[in-house]
Amino acid sequence: MEAIVLAGGNGERMGDLTKDKPKHLLEVNGRALIDYPMKILFDSKNIERIILHVQEKYKNKYVERFGDGTEKIKVDYNTAFNPRIIDALKNDVDKLKTDSFILLFGDAITDINIDKVIDYYRKLNEEKYNVIIISPKTYQVIDSEIHKNIIKSFFTRKKESYEVCGAILNKKDINWNIVGDNLDVIYNDLSKRKKLKAYRFFGYYKNINTYKDLIEAENDIKNGKTSSFLWVF
Repeated sequence: MEAIVLAGGNGERMGDLTKDKPKHLLEVNGRALIDYPMKILFDSKNIERIILHVQEKYKNKYVERFGDGTEKIKVDYNTAFNPRIIDALKNDVDKLKTDSFILLFGDAITDINIDKVIDYYRKLNEEKYNVIIISPKTYQVIDSEIHKNIIKSFFTRKKESYEVCGAILNKKDINWNIVGDNLDVIYNDLSKRKKLKAYRFFGYYKNINTYKDLIEAENDIKNGKTSSFLWVF
């Protein structure tokens, strides 16, 4: 399976910390943010290729870090600029060799075992569902109605609140002409067409948007709030 990691943001909310480097290269517990999602994929028994979406001006820093990948997993880089996140993802998807792909975010720290999500997805394959990985509310939230793991709807009033940790999607199921920028509009559209199931993840997940998030994640790791396997590089 192929994976896409979105790491092209500027990180404006980090202030001077991102003056001369991208947010995804800021360190938590001695490792750059981007190392965490990349390690999850490198540890997978199912991943064959990763498309890492980064800014052109920082591409060499990522190439120095990951090169062309490993003997088992190839890493390709996409630097195409798109003002809409959805258009940026579409540009990545156009470079895929397969229809299904894993979507992860380069500014998130998690201890999820991606192979377990892949197994869940494959069991659903005959039913033609896409899978969204969600965890209980932490920072940003979506509000959803879930029945037997089928996401029936997204709405603004709170019923059950979750954070999106990633997804396994089929590019043919996505309406790329949908209005909006946030990826939630894709998930919402899939749910309306009964094409989306939830994989509920109860481990550690933290999206890093501010300096405060950096400090909290550092403390979480040092205080043992995460699975130990993630931090062994």
